[in-house]
Amino acid sequence: MATLSLCMIVRNEEKWLSQCLDAAKPFVDEIIVVDTGSSDSTMDIARRFGATVVETPWEHDFSKAKNVALENATKDWILVLDADERVAAEDFKRLRTLMDASGVDAFRLELRNYVPKAGIGCVSCVPSDMTMQSRAYRPIKLVRLFRNMKGFRYEHRVHEMIENSIETAHGTISDGSIPIHHYGILHATNLRHKMRYYAWLVMKELEEHPDNVRALFMAGQFHHEQGKLDKALDHFMKAAKLSPPYKNVWFSIAGIHLEQHSFESAMHAYEQSLLNNPDSPNAPMAVNNLAVLYGNAGRHDDARKLLEIAVKKFPNDAAIRKNAERFGLTVA
Repeated sequence: MATLSLCMIVRNEEKWLSQCLDAAKPFVDEIIVVDTGSSDSTMDIARRFGATVVETPWEHDFSKAKNVALENATKDWILVLDADERVAAEDFKRLRTLMDASGVDAFRLELRNYVPKAGIGCVSCVPSDMTMQSRAYRPIKLVRLFRNMKGFRYEHRVHEMIENSIETAHGTISDGSIPIHHYGILHATNLRHKMRYYAWLVMKELEEHPDNVRALFMAGQFHHEQGKLDKALDHFMKAAKLSPPYKNVWFSIAGIHLEQHSFESAMHAYEQSLLNNPDSPNAPMAVNNLAVLYGNAGRHDDARKLLEIAVKKFPNDAAIRKNAERFGLTVA
């Protein structure tokens, strides 16, 4: 049977750590906790659960700290969790089943970011102890379970990822569909400060690697959130030039052009979005927005052609069907 290391980086996490480790300890073979400078009881809590505690200085680099944890792991597989995350007992048993799968080196798990109030992109859920009574979460798929291999290491100062190194090492990644419950957003008291710090880390990475598409895209997102549309557009356009298909960057560009009432530019950006990301979850919205822009510009034939194709591709999208009828198409 394959063995499992739980790897974590922490700093002043006494509020959350006991709950995370209490849930994990019966199902993991070792716990590696890298502490980056706690001044509370975090390290005492970790040791109480039998963890190997490694102290390392904080260098404003989440990947570097997480890689210290990986370097200290000795078991066959590694599970990475944050202190404010938890895995249910029944799902730990499913993790064990995944680890015994042959031919797979890593699994994407579903990180459920519980939120105080539902918004765009949220999934409704039944309030419970596991959701901390939240009624909604934002899901995101991330590799959190992977084989303990030297070539698998985290990259990027912030919003660190291990996926690129696994792919570079020709490792295979599969979807595990097992949830990790994340509560940090739900009970955040310093979210604005954290976002400012993350933005600073992105800008620092961009200084070091000015052609890093991921950093350019994230810088664009941060500027957009602050209402700095011209700066956001500048970063998004640089990212799009380097990698047109990257993370729906053209969809983000189109959104800014809409806010600026630059409708011709928005049309071009939506066209590029559909060209480069035709199967994206944002594709139906790009179709609808582009069809409306075509209509407003008097390009009704272009709108009809676009919607005729879209109705076949996205037959269950209510907005596309409604728009198609508006432009005189018969929808079955």
